[in-house]
Amino acid sequence: MSIIPNILNALCRIPNLKKVILVGDHEQLRPYGFENVVIAKYVKKKHRGGNIIQVKETASQSLFENLADRGFPRVMLETNYRSTNPLLIRFSSRLVYDNKIGVNECSPYYTDPENREKKFPKDSITFIDTSS
Repeated sequence: MSIIPNILNALCRIPNLKKVILVGDHEQLRPYGFENVVIAKYVKKKHRGGNIIQVKETASQSLFENLADRGFPRVMLETNYRSTNPLLIRFSSRLVYDNKIGVNECSPYYTDPENREKKFPKDSITFIDTSS
């Protein structure tokens, strides 16, 4: 996870910087693991008298989520090349990305149909009810 002030501080130190392209995903899981003590120290050092709730909210967002919320321009990639399993891609696309992410059609799922059942079993995703 990147803390926004650290990123901005590093960027400001680059001489003659005119443009920046950041690559990431504002829909990924938020950062976790910040203890209240760490946030309180940050507020005390950097924002004397600052609002700890506001700092907590900002610290609990990823850099890209924060930038997206502030209206910075962004481009959405439409094809996932990382996973070769279209069942997983379709699941996350439907759940998180409003069905805007497509499957890489060069993946072995499509190029090796003889081994499709072995490499990509239909039960790739299993839901377990943990409510009881």
